[in-house]
Amino acid sequence: MRKLLSYLFLFAAVSAGQIRADDTGLGVSVSLGASRIADDDGDESFRGDGVGVAVDFEYRFHPSFALGMGYIGFGRATDTVDGVETDISARAVDMFARPVFSLSDSVELYGRFGFALYGADLEPGSSALGGGWEAGLGLDIGQRDKNYSVRFEGRFLNGRDDESALMLGAGVALLF
Repeated sequence: MRKLLSYLFLFAAVSAGQIRADDTGLGVSVSLGASRIADDDGDESFRGDGVGVAVDFEYRFHPSFALGMGYIGFGRATDTVDGVETDISARAVDMFARPVFSLSDSVELYGRFGFALYGADLEPGSSALGGGWEAGLGLDIGQRDKNYSVRFEGRFLNGRDDESALMLGAGVALLF
């Protein structure tokens, strides 16, 4: 815990030199990309690819820090498990912190850390609910004076019982 607090303090100290007063406020972003859903249960494992979508709402309290919540749909993935073709569709609602480091006037690198509640539908015939942690890394490239950017990001959700999902996407972010 001390190490984490030390890193957060260091991040805040480095970011203090990056402050631009107009980079605070309400933000919204939409991303679309490739996703992978995985579930490893002992000798059975599921790995399937799909198309994911993410919508986030956040409040940027400081040019280098935002808190938000969002929706991630990891799409529908298909794999064969024990000779049976199986489909899994997964989605999550998440709450996250997003530390931001400004690389230039138009490029920002950010991390993403949070908690997600997720649901998965397994066909044939069952469903699962759970919670897990989420982490991600992204890059915003845009026109800060016009308050929009193109976003490239990766997100990883680690659920219970070796369930996980990954999304690599691109989208648009707006800051109001």
